[in-house]
Parts: sequence; structure tokens; C-alpha cells
Amino acid sequence: MTGRWHIVVLAAIISIVIATKEFQVWLLFLIAFLSYDLMVHRRRIRIDGLFLVLCLLLFFSSSSYVHKNNVTNYSSEQTSFIGTISSIPQINGDRLSFQFKTVTGEKLQTNYLIKSEQEQLQLKALTVGMKCPLQGKLRKPSPSTNFYAFDYQEFLFYQKIHWTFHPETIEVSKCHSPSFSVRYALQTIRQHGIQYISDQYPDGSKGIVTALLFGDRASMEEDVLEAYQRLGVIHLLAVSGLHVGLIFSALFFLLIRFGLTRERTIDLLLVLLPMYMVVAGGAPSVIRAVCMTVVILVSLRIKKKLHPLDGISFVCLLYLLLSPYSLYQLGFQLSFLISFTLIVSSELVSKQSHYLQQLVTVTTISQLASFPIIVFHFYEISWLSLPLNIVFIPFISLLVLPAVFLTYCIHLISPFFGNSLLEVLNGIIVYSHASLTFLNNLPFSSILFGQFDIWVAFSIIFICFVAFLFYERKFSLKRWAILMGVLTSLMFIHFLSPYFKGQGEVTMLDVGQGDSIFIELPHRKAVYLIDSGGLVSFGREEEWKRRSREFDVGKHIVVPFLKAKGIRTIDKLILTHGHYDHIGGAEALLDQVNIDEIVYAYGPVEGDFERYLLTEFQQRGTTIQFAKEGMGWSMAGSDFRVLSPQGSEDSLNNRSIVLYSTLGGVKWLFTGDLEESGEARLIRDFVDLDVDILKAGHHGSRTSSTPPFIDHIQPKIVLISAGRNNRFQHPHEEVIETFNERNIPIYRTDEHGAIRYVFSKKGLLHIETAIKQK
Repeated sequence: MTGRWHIVVLAAIISIVIATKEFQVWLLFLIAFLSYDLMVHRRRIRIDGLFLVLCLLLFFSSSSYVHKNNVTNYSSEQTSFIGTISSIPQINGDRLSFQFKTVTGEKLQTNYLIKSEQEQLQLKALTVGMKCPLQGKLRKPSPSTNFYAFDYQEFLFYQKIHWTFHPETIEVSKCHSPSFSVRYALQTIRQHGIQYISDQYPDGSKGIVTALLFGDRASMEEDVLEAYQRLGVIHLLAVSGLHVGLIFSALFFLLIRFGLTRERTIDLLLVLLPMYMVVAGGAPSVIRAVCMTVVILVSLRIKKKLHPLDGISFVCLLYLLLSPYSLYQLGFQLSFLISFTLIVSSELVSKQSHYLQQLVTVTTISQLASFPIIVFHFYEISWLSLPLNIVFIPFISLLVLPAVFLTYCIHLISPFFGNSLLEVLNGIIVYSHASLTFLNNLPFSSILFGQFDIWVAFSIIFICFVAFLFYERKFSLKRWAILMGVLTSLMFIHFLSPYFKGQGEVTMLDVGQGDSIFIELPHRKAVYLIDSGGLVSFGREEEWKRRSREFDVGKHIVVPFLKAKGIRTIDKLILTHGHYDHIGGAEALLDQVNIDEIVYAYGPVEGDFERYLLTEFQQRGTTIQFAKEGMGWSMAGSDFRVLSPQGSEDSLNNRSIVLYSTLGGVKWLFTGDLEESGEARLIRDFVDLDVDILKAGHHGSRTSSTPPFIDHIQPKIVLISAGRNNRFQHPHEEVIETFNERNIPIYRTDEHGAIRYVFSKKGLLHIETAIKQK
């Protein structure tokens, strides 16, 4: 099996997926690869086949055991717990979070709302490893409430966490440090190191220094972190083989110079490596790099040569055996896939005589290997990624990283000299980050693909594998042309597939206490967005309460949804009225999506944010159309009529655009925040208003959806967009009773998450919700 342990890794992956998710169609790609390898080495097919079967059984059994026992010991009624703070406490404004390991061994994701600035100062005394008695409420983690969105419940489940815990109060005086533990001692060192950088370093550089030294990105400015991610250089912030190689090569050299034998030096490094893994954060890239270094040192120690592909395979297998859920971590996928690919293509890299040629080759191979996974998770990739990596890899590895380690050590010994060096380092970092954010903000800096189907992602990985095979066996240019033709065809199919779909959709996004409705006509003849949501803040927050990263509905919900769909242009952005919970998220669309036209409610534009928003869109070439009763348009067999406003309404809510649409023969009424007086006018002016699906006005407030109006339009289905546990208690009970008394089915974003209606020319095909109902 020398040089072929990677096929055991494939067998392990197949077993883990079947054990934890049941059989998936994409596993056929891996099965085909295994079959191909066995056929190539058919002389050993019986021995290798038997060995693979045993490995399949081993990983299936171990993963099944882990998965079966990944259950909670608690119920929501339990309120009192004694346990240990098992992760570094993170204070972000008025929010404290950490993992809490109870005496039963179960972990709880703990989130606490800090009550005062004085309490915030007291809570900074909490350290990892402290034992505390806590009282509070257990809640089930929220599942994904929007299509294509991050699934927080699944994320915690893979960490064997089943509850979020919300303490009533945390008394630091009742928390105490337990008896000595190596793990917690190392994590405490890490916590103090992160805090030291936060206190002593300039704002412009503390984020990247913390990321490079301790694998923590919490201090990174949000726009800078986004630039690293979108431009494809985020891997440079991960503690990986580069860091491990730099630190332990330096240590090896120093220890040898101080007189230690080669054998004793290796022994000492084998002790220090696992300790560094904990201090550096224990991310998949750290674990892989440390374990690979251990494997190499052990092989040197016992003087036995190990095939590099077998080395990375052994590390991967051990990792998956101990932590099968790691397979579903993006960091694990990228770290091991790129490492495998670079090892396989090492001959190609070694043939390049110049350092720059090797750098371009390694970067290109890494980009190709990570491309399908990056697009599957983030939907886009920057065309600047390759040239930026060629510049930033040596910049970070040869300049910034050594400088970060050097300045940190000097600053610990002598803050005076350390501060002088920090000024220089800070200037370099600030300038480089400014360059990155500038490039990230350039229009069309990224190529948007939309989310790959799983078969597309694996097809691209398979094509990359065949490309390496072609290179090794020196196939003709004709075969290369065929391969590139297949890849190009695959991309065209992916890009053009929405334009061949005879289905359209209406999706009410879950934007909390707001509205945002996505409409796509069949064959993508047109794309409309009615409102964009927006998180309304009440009053000015005190400085100590402000969080470093605020949640933005447009940036974190609407834009990712559009990118996942591959939407590059919105034909009409229909902003029903000027309240922030309907238009606040539109600001995030400014430099992310091309907006051809904004349809805005007719009447005076009074709010400062309204004027700012419309001005910004107009400066980018967007047409502004003020809509009132009587206007309308038709597109691809679908009709849209504006029933309101007239422009003289007494309130902003009643000035909402009311849109009457026919989509696939189904009649829709979108009412914005229309209230009772506006509904009364619709009753008077539109006698025969036949409605199949109603978007209830004003989030289900008692000021809307009045019984006379509902009796007049007689909807068959009602949609309500409202936030969970919102302060207004929307939807109001009397409104729900109005619908229930008339046996009208209700779909609510606070209960169902996003709601998608798929239709064709023949009518409504099906309804699905982001939160699956039991």
C-alpha cells in the first residue's frame, strides 16, 4: 500500500457520510475513483479490496457509534448547572459567549447579555478553565431559517452541542480556577496572549497579529476580513504549515546550536508541537500541520522514510477516526484537499527552476483544487485571487509573519523597543489592508457563479484529477483540448441552467421584523425584489454596548441569498415605503448587485436615509420610478398592477406600494405595511379583487388584515413576515383568529423561516419552507 493510503482516506469518507448522513449520490464519484485505483493495481485487488472493506467497516462502526451517542442528557426544564468554562470567553459589546462544559461532560453554548458597563469589566476576569455554578434557560439552537444560509444548529451539533444556554446572571466571585490542567493552562496562555495584543497593539494591526499568532480572527475589522475572504487570500490568516515550519525550524536550529543532539532536539519538539497546537487555536489547518510535522520528525527519529502521500493520509485517517464530524468543516476540507493536491503535483512544482515559477505553479494548483469548494460555500471567486496570492504569499510569509513573531517577543521583553518596531509594522499592515479593501470594493472584482450543485463540484474535482493524470502521462494536446472543452461546457451548463428552467419562484425571506420578497420569473426573464428588510435600532446605544460586528439584514441575509441564486442583476427593486425595516437592507446591495430600476412609493421623500439611498442608487445609474395607482407592467406572461398609493395618504404605512400580480395563473397581493384605512379604500375602489395568496400587511399587526378586507379579497393562503419574539408581538392574536376562523392557511417567517412558492405557466407547483415542519 506504499503511496496508496489515500484510497483508504476515500473509503473512510464514504463510511463517515453513510454513517452520519445516509447514502449520498455524490459518493458515486468516490466509489468510481476507488474502483479505478483497484483496477489499475489489479494484481493486488484481492488483498487491497479486503483491506478496504475492513477499513470501511472500521470507520462506519466508529462513526455510527459517535453519531448514535451524539445526544443530549438535558431537557429544557433544567435550569441549574455546575461546570467549567471550556473555551475562551469572548466579550463583544454587551454580549458574552463561551462554551460551558457541565459535570456530565456535555457542552452548552453559553450566551449572556451584559447588564452594565461595570459588569462588563468584572466579567473580563473570567478565564478558560474556571469552574462556575450557573442558572438560566436552555434553548434549542436555531436551524437555518433561510435557503442557502448558514445552519447554526447543525454547526453546533457537529461540535456535540445541543443547547444554547442563557444565564440569568454570572457572578465572577463564585467562579474559581480548578486544579492544574495542561490543556486549560495552555488555553489560558492563549487567552492572556490575545488580551495582551488587544491592550497593547494599534487597532490597525492587532487583528492580523492575533490571527497569525493565536489563530483568532475576532479582532479583525469586518471589511478587512471580508476583503481577505472575497479576494481568495483568507488562507494566509490561518495558522498552518507555514507557521509551524517557521517556528519549529528556528527552534530546531537554535537547540542544535545550544549543543543538544539531533535525537534530543527531535524528542523535545515532539513534546512542544501538541502544546503549540492548543495555543494556536486547534483549527483543522493547525492540527494537520502539527500532525504532519510529528509524522516527519518520527520518521526521522526512527530513520524510516515515509511516502509524503502516505504521511498526509495517516494524519487524515487519525483525525477522522477521532473526530468524524470534522469532515463537514470547511477548514478541514480545504486544508487536506490542497495538501493532497500539492503532494501529488510535487513533481510538477520541482521541475520549475526559478522561485517565482514555483510560486506561480503552487498558487495555481492550490486555486484549482480549492475552486469547487470555495464556490460551493461562498458562490463566487475573485479573478484577482491568483495575482494577489503571488504577491501576498511572499509578503506575508517572508515579511509580515517573521516581523509579527519578532515584534511580539521583543514587546514582551521591552515594550519601549517593541512599540518602535510596532509603528513600522503597523504602517505596513495598514497600507496593505487599505490596498485589499480598495481592490475588494472595485466593481466586478469577483466572478459570481451561484451555488454549485454537488455533482458540478465533484465533476470539477474529477476533471482536475484527470488533468494531473494527463500531465504525468504526457498526453497529447488533443486530449487536453477535450478536457478543457468538458470543463468549459460544464461551466456554461451551470451558468445557463436558470435560463432554461420553466419554473419561477416567489420567496419570502426571513429577515426578522421586516419584509423582503424575491420574485424570479420562469427562464429568468426577470428578477424582482420587493423590499430588502432592515434591522431597526431604538435609541442610541451606549459606547460599551456597541459590538465590533453588527448584524445587517441586507449584508448577511439578502445579499448571500442573491449570490447563492447567481443573481447578478435585479430588474426592479420595489421599495414599498420608507420605513427602515423595508429599505434598510438595500444599502448592502449598492456595490454587490446591479439594480436596473427602483420602484418607489409616490409621494414626498422625507427621511434622510430615504434620500441618501435613492441618491446613491441614482449615482450608480439606477433608474428611479415613483409608482402610484394605475401603473403596471407585464413580463413573460406575468402581470403586475399598482393599486396604491395615490400620493396623498395620511401616513407612510398607508403610502405603501400595493402590488397585485398574476404569476403562473395565481393571483398575489403584496401590501407592504398597508393599514385599515388603506384597506378600506381598496374595498371601495376595487370591487372584484380576487386574491389567491395575500402577503399580510404590517407584519400581522391588528391595524391591518381587518375582517372586512379579508372577507372582500377571500385569500386562499396568507403570508406573514415577522421577527421571532419581536417587541411588537406581531402577528397579533386577533389577526391570527381572523384567518383561522376563515380556515385560511398561514405561513409565518417566525415559525417557518423563509417560504418558497415554485410556479410554472400551469400554476403553483409546490410550497416549501426553510424550517422543516415536524
